[in-house]
This record gives sequence, C-alpha cells and structure tokens, in this order.
Amino acid sequence: RRVVADDLSGASVVISIGKTIQYSIAMHKNFYIYDHFGGDGFISSRENFIDNSYFNFSGRNSRNLKSGFGLVANYVDFGKGAISDWNVRLIFSPKLAFGKYISIEPSVSYLVGQKSINSSKITNHSLFEFSSNQVQQFNYNSSNAIGNQLYYRDLNAGVNVNAGPVYLGISTQNILKHQDNVHTNNFDTIYRAAQTSTLYIGTDFSAKKGTVIFSPMLSHTIGLTSDLTQIGGTLQLNGVVIGANYGSNASYGALLGYQSKNFSITAQSLKTKPLTSIQPQYVHQLTLRINTNISRKTRRYLYL
Repeated sequence: RRVVADDLSGASVVISIGKTIQYSIAMHKNFYIYDHFGGDGFISSRENFIDNSYFNFSGRNSRNLKSGFGLVANYVDFGKGAISDWNVRLIFSPKLAFGKYISIEPSVSYLVGQKSINSSKITNHSLFEFSSNQVQQFNYNSSNAIGNQLYYRDLNAGVNVNAGPVYLGISTQNILKHQDNVHTNNFDTIYRAAQTSTLYIGTDFSAKKGTVIFSPMLSHTIGLTSDLTQIGGTLQLNGVVIGANYGSNASYGALLGYQSKNFSITAQSLKTKPLTSIQPQYVHQLTLRINTNISRKTRRYLYL
C-alpha cells in the first residue's frame, strides 16, 4: 500500500520522495530526498527548497541526465508509384538539464531503408524532385540492365536547446551521404544523398491549464539545390490540432489532427512549386504516433 502520514509518526528522519516528503514537512520531520533514481538529499537553502517544491519533491530536478529512445517508420510514394521509399529510424536522445528552465537535448538516429523505382513510369533524362528543392535526373543507358531497388543506411544527428519559453536547435540529415543512385545505371559517377542541415527556433504559448497551446516556429534548411526557409505554427484546442506553414519556395501547407497523452494522428497537405516545372506539386502525409509509458523498473536502466 501507499505511505500515509500516520506511518511517519515515529520517524526521526524520513528518506523518500514526493508526497511522503510533503507529509514530513507538515509534521515537522527531518527529511532526505532520495530514491533509487537519486535526489538532492537534505535541503540546505531556501533556493534549494523552492527548486524541489517546484517539482513536488519528486527528485526530478536532480536527475541531470536522462535518455530516451524512439522508433520511427516512414513510407513515401512519389510520382504515382514511380519511386517508393520506406525507412526506419532508431533514435537515441538524452536530455541534460541545467536547472528548471534550461536543458539541452542532443540526438542521433540510425536510418535503414529501401528505395525502389518503376522504370515503366519514368521518362529517361527528365528532372525530378523526390525531396523539395533537391533536383535529380533520371539517367539510364538502355543497353545496360536497370536495377529497381536500393538498400541504404545513414546517420542523422542534432541538438535542441530549451531556454525557458524558447527552443532552438540544428539537425543534420544523411551525415554519411549514403549511395543514392537508384535513378541511374551509370556507375562511373557515384551519386550520394545530399547532406542537409536545418536551423530552427520556436516557442509554445499555453493557456487555460494547457488546453490551448499555440506553437509558432521558423526554420532554414541548407544543403539543397536552393536554400529553404519556412515559417509556420500549430494551434491545439482540447486535443484538436490545426496548423499552417509557408515556405520560400512558394509552398503552402495545412495540418489537421488530434493529439492525446498516448496517441496522435495528423493529416498534412502541401502545395509547392517545383524547381523543375511550372506546374504545382502536391504532397500529402498521414502521421500516426503512439507514446508508451515505461515502467519504473525500466526507467532505472534508461536514466544515466
């Protein structure tokens, strides 16, 4: 059963966290904030007391380094089946806290995927944009065999800084520049994926006890055929999420979805002007996300 105030009546010193510490304070008992995740121990100053009370004496403020893992699966269909791409990312992201308001979150992800091409649906020597603002060309020698699948691996990395109400950071994709030549059978030149970096800054405005959240963000991406700047934002109302963004490549986007504590689903559509055509290009994306709460025993091995 859980500890109640009467359990502490005969104690001289209480070693615990959370509500048990609050009982100790109310009963004027000496207390020591600590459990198997750590803690601040004896409170030695008014500032330390305020800091711990902000976290409900849970000890979270003293766990300076935490780590988390994520798994992301992605599938892309381009040109009505001309190119398809699936990939899976395993993400590791520790969180280093410096007090209540400042934290740094570096991240690294290992990417594994397969890109496939249907040569009957492409026009040889034509330009295309599988990724926005990144121009490539189909280039096949008809006298040679044409492969239709490419397996690849790569690394992504980034760092995010939370500074009070503002967050900012940078992320880099395709650090290893994996081979990306499914669109050609000319191997005299090894084509590689473009290494891109995105700088971003944003904030979150929360009202009505978190039921209303507005999140604007500005980003700038380099490493593409031409740089791309985007500005946008989302508004969350009791779990319903709507959003919009505008890009320097004359792109417009809209988002609609629902988000709860452990589940979210969003649908996003983007209209953009390709570098290779005067006709607009449309991109549609459906995202499903599931968050799980790990057990206290498991967290013991994830906290560093």
